[in-house]
Amino acid sequence: MGAYVSRAECQSHYNVTLNCTIRARKNGTIYALGNIAKHEFEGDGDIAGIGIFSTFIGVTSFALLLSFVVVILGMIKHRIFPFQRCGDGFVLEDNTTAPSKKKIKPGVSEIFQAMVLSCSDAQIFTGAAYALTLRYFRGCTITAYHYNIVANLMLLTCATHLMAITVVRNYWEYAWLALFRVICKTGVFLVTGLLLSNQNADLKDVFPTKIPPAGDTKTPLFLAAACFQSNETELGTTIRTSLMAENAKNAFLFSTPANRIEGWNKFLIILLWYIVAVAMEVAMFIRKGNRRNGYRKRMVEAFWRVMQRTIRHLKWIGHYVLTIYYLCGIGICMWTVAESGNYVGKLKQWVQDSGWLKPNEYGLNPENDATSFGQLVPIFTSGLVLFTFLEMISSKSLLTYLVDPG
Repeated sequence: MGAYVSRAECQSHYNVTLNCTIRARKNGTIYALGNIAKHEFEGDGDIAGIGIFSTFIGVTSFALLLSFVVVILGMIKHRIFPFQRCGDGFVLEDNTTAPSKKKIKPGVSEIFQAMVLSCSDAQIFTGAAYALTLRYFRGCTITAYHYNIVANLMLLTCATHLMAITVVRNYWEYAWLALFRVICKTGVFLVTGLLLSNQNADLKDVFPTKIPPAGDTKTPLFLAAACFQSNETELGTTIRTSLMAENAKNAFLFSTPANRIEGWNKFLIILLWYIVAVAMEVAMFIRKGNRRNGYRKRMVEAFWRVMQRTIRHLKWIGHYVLTIYYLCGIGICMWTVAESGNYVGKLKQWVQDSGWLKPNEYGLNPENDATSFGQLVPIFTSGLVLFTFLEMISSKSLLTYLVDPG
């Protein structure tokens, strides 16, 4: 997705001549868009199918639920809740309690964290498929309607990735694998940003991103998305413009850096929090290095020598800071899932009721049929989460047997 798609580029690079003509009656009612007449718009289940939509929503929501449980378990473990500290001041551990037996891992929290990571990994492949398809095969033919769907589904993917890097405490257990994940997921963020910033072209006909009101007859949603795009827009420029003081309010509150981009504010917040999350993971990676001699252990020891002189209850404060960090990350993801899911659902419903969609041979919306090959693949790919659960359970059972074979 490095190059921005536009009408001129489709003609020069792909030999695709776009028909961006909008034909309307005297009262402004549109009856044809390009080569598409009303009642003849063909749905695309591989992009906007109910199976695709349900899989993205289901996987992201499941990861969100698991992440919330992981954080709650962590709060209980570190006695964050006020009722856990009644009568004991700032004491974090009861030293009179007999030492417990060594914990058999993985525990419930570790299993849930592994499943969150599996949700994130599964969506990498689907997100990559969308990116490659739009860049090399469908960039000049995808409609504005389907483009809006893809952009917001990619936002759901970003939310899943953000949850994984935020709550999975052993993310850097295998450094090279974690680095590969970060590279792939950073690529997904860049692709999502490119998709969204492509809707910000400074053209006479702005990209249609809002859901039209019921009965609207003047929306150009079914034109090719490239009709509203320009190769002069850039992701970096759009981000810098959005972060300027005079533009930040519109960008963050109204998702309007210039043209309204549905989901742009969510993308900015997710991106900024993703940078924070990566920095936190690097800090945790260094901290965990104090288990063996090396530069990471020396860095941790130096940090604690300085900080313990200035903060009396550093460990207690650290648990609270981490809890707030986890909850903020989950809150951002929850907001993204709710808003993007609601947007895609309402947009699909409007298209179904608009009268533009060509029904299948049974007189039904073809995008509500989840049996197409392009939908079944991501549906079954999401089953990887179940395999992860079974693997973790099997590992737990094996460790229990090895410790206590009787």
